[in-house]
Amino acid sequence: MIKKILKHFLLVLAFGVLTRNCSAQFVYIPDSAFRNVIVNNGLSTCMQGDSLDTTCVTLNTITTLNCATLGIYNLDGIQYFKSLQSLDCSGNILDTLPELPNTLTYLDCFFNSLIRLPELPNGITNLNCSKNQLQFLPTLPIQLTDLNCSNNLLDSLPALPSQLYRFECMFNNLTFLPTLPINLFWFRCGFNPITYLPTLPPNLYELGCNDALLTNLPALPNSLKNLYVYDNMLHDLPMLSPTLEVLQCFHNFLTELPPIPSTLYFLDYNQNLIDTVPPLPDSLRVLVCSFNGVTFIDSLPSRLELFSCDANPIDSLPTLPPTLMHLWCSNNQLHELPALPNTLITLICYHNHLTSLPALPDSLENLQINDNPINCLPPIHKIGYFDWLGTNIQCFPNVIQVATTAIPDISGVPLCQPSSGCEVNWNIAGNVFHDFNSDCIHDSLEENLHSIPVILDSSGVQIQKFYTDAFGNYSFRAGLGTYTIYLDSASIVTPVVCPAAGFLTSVLTVADSTDSLMNFSLNCPGGGFDLVATSITPEQLFRPGRIRKVLLNTGDALGKNGMSCYEGTGFVEAVMSGPISYLAPAPNALTPTTVSSDTIHWDIADFSLIDPLQSFNIMTQVSTTATVNDEVCFHLTISPTLGDMRPMNNSIAACFDIRNSLDPNEKLMSPSGVVDTSDHWFTFTIFFQNSGNAVAEDIYVLDTLDSNLDATSFEFISSSHSVATQLLPNGIVRFNLPGINLIDSMSDASLSHGFVKFKVRRKDGTGMGTEIRNKAYIFFDFNPAVVTNEVMAIVTSITSVPKVQVQNVFVFPNPASGIVTIQTNGEEIIKVEVLDITGKLIDERKGNGTSELRLDVRQLSNGVYLLKVQTMKGEVVKKIFKN
Repeated sequence: MIKKILKHFLLVLAFGVLTRNCSAQFVYIPDSAFRNVIVNNGLSTCMQGDSLDTTCVTLNTITTLNCATLGIYNLDGIQYFKSLQSLDCSGNILDTLPELPNTLTYLDCFFNSLIRLPELPNGITNLNCSKNQLQFLPTLPIQLTDLNCSNNLLDSLPALPSQLYRFECMFNNLTFLPTLPINLFWFRCGFNPITYLPTLPPNLYELGCNDALLTNLPALPNSLKNLYVYDNMLHDLPMLSPTLEVLQCFHNFLTELPPIPSTLYFLDYNQNLIDTVPPLPDSLRVLVCSFNGVTFIDSLPSRLELFSCDANPIDSLPTLPPTLMHLWCSNNQLHELPALPNTLITLICYHNHLTSLPALPDSLENLQINDNPINCLPPIHKIGYFDWLGTNIQCFPNVIQVATTAIPDISGVPLCQPSSGCEVNWNIAGNVFHDFNSDCIHDSLEENLHSIPVILDSSGVQIQKFYTDAFGNYSFRAGLGTYTIYLDSASIVTPVVCPAAGFLTSVLTVADSTDSLMNFSLNCPGGGFDLVATSITPEQLFRPGRIRKVLLNTGDALGKNGMSCYEGTGFVEAVMSGPISYLAPAPNALTPTTVSSDTIHWDIADFSLIDPLQSFNIMTQVSTTATVNDEVCFHLTISPTLGDMRPMNNSIAACFDIRNSLDPNEKLMSPSGVVDTSDHWFTFTIFFQNSGNAVAEDIYVLDTLDSNLDATSFEFISSSHSVATQLLPNGIVRFNLPGINLIDSMSDASLSHGFVKFKVRRKDGTGMGTEIRNKAYIFFDFNPAVVTNEVMAIVTSITSVPKVQVQNVFVFPNPASGIVTIQTNGEEIIKVEVLDITGKLIDERKGNGTSELRLDVRQLSNGVYLLKVQTMKGEVVKKIFKN
């Protein structure tokens, strides 16, 4: 029984299978990649081996098929997808397409090797057949709304369906275009040898017909927003759409532009023949007018973000808008740039006549300034790309970090020094200004204060001191760490307005190693003033018969720094003595109210109107009968003292020896030689002269203070020219005179001189026997240093050495290495004693009844000695240097 049942079951099963195989219809699918697509789209039950069952019910459920970029070379079998609406077969290696399902509405066969298309289903609305090798198109379906047939070999087009909304046919061989459908919204036909365009549809939004052979354009519809007609042969443009937003018409033969609509935000008309910039709307964000004949630009739109005007004969730019991010202005005739906005990212200005740059914003990432005679850079800390080839830059104002490329390489380029004439902006930098309204903001009319001493302190120890330059700026080079910055209260009588604490703190770390806005502001003190007699300095050393300018610096204490606080009346008086006479006020000085014998007097109606550095300078003449070691003296007084907060500084006196043949680059020290233990302050003057045959553009002077001097007590007094003074570690003083342009002595000897003057205190604890030696090094431009003479002082216990009576006793030569002659004006020499600096008797010589005695000092050690000369009229002590 069981065997009968099993036999019956097998017969029924075999009949069913046979019946099913007889109704199935299989077609061969030649492309294995396409077979995988069928399987992977849920149709594995429809496949038997490499064949497709065209009667498979599941096959009719597929409406969308994406088989892009799978290496398919044959789509045979696609015609059996009877319900397919969307087919993407782009990026394969197809050269033909089989018959397509009638249900298809979307076909993307972009980037294949198709040489023809099959008849297209009537229902297709979107067709992308770009980047193939099609030489013609079949009849286009009447429902087609979007057609892209760019990048083919088409030399003609079929009639375009009236429903077409978007059409692109770029990069073909088209010379003629059919009538454009009235509903067309988006049309691009660039990169074809088309010579004219048909009438444009009334609702067209975008027209792109660039890189063609057009010599004119048809009327533009009012609906047009974007117009791309660059790289043609156009000589003019029609009236622009009133709603146009983008216009690219570069590389044509245009000589002018039609009126620009108020809606335009992108305009590029470079490489034309246009010599003007038309009135531009504030809506504009991008303006490119390079490679034209533009000579002048009146103004720029207030919200412009990109501006390119390369290769025009423009010699100046207008004010740049605050929104600008990219500026290209290379290959012009620019001698300077306007202020740059804080938004700027790109500045490309190579091949101009720029000698300097305005302040560079921190936002800058790309800077190309090559082929410009630029000498100096403003501060720039971090940048992506930097090209400075062909400039005159020799140093950088600060350490520049380049993220990608610098041309040439910046490694090894030194930091600028204040004497280089370039801005210095080291780790810690700032400005000192007169805050007239005490609002802590540096307004445009508020003066920068020069020669203000700024101190850099670390843990209570003065590290450096910088006297602000002519623009009120100071800068310190400092390592990582915490610093305090403050103004030297000994020189500043008025309180600091900002910061309120009177000091600033800088913390330099690896992540943030600069502080560049460390500013101080000052204002006049209330309830008082400070008049000060600052200094008396001859512009050159006094020599017999010579005319000399004497600088009498006096006035409001901060007047020498560019800030005046006392508007009241008073007087200034100078008294001279010795073989010298007053000639006239110096250039730019006030004429004295009275001159009586040796007294010059000025009545002042308003001290705030005088210049303490120039108003009281005088021209003098040394008597022709003056002799070496004569001296001339000056006493300078300023008044009133009533209301003066520091009346003790209202008077000053100074004496100067008459000199003869000398090196014009000389250093003086006062007091010098043998000095008393009560002498604590020493004044140094460094004279220099440009004895070359050309102007000295920049000068700096290096002076290393003697170790017995207290560097923290250093005080700058005066100079012949504007100077930025630095007190650096290890007692190094640097006087920077950038841009001094000192005339050479061959051109004008009287204008070839200069000087700097300062004072410093002897260290506490130094006493008898202390030697203080000093000399300076003067650098004219890039020449080797000129070394001055060495000055010296020795502290001794002799406290009552009378002043040398030069009218009675002369000692020469001095310094001496062999025979010294001691001579009087006819008085008999009784005795000469030689003493060391402690007063110990070294040698003694009796007079020979004459007015002259010779003394051999060859046996003495090098150093300073005293000669006590006794005559019939008394005793005189002279100092002598043995070398």
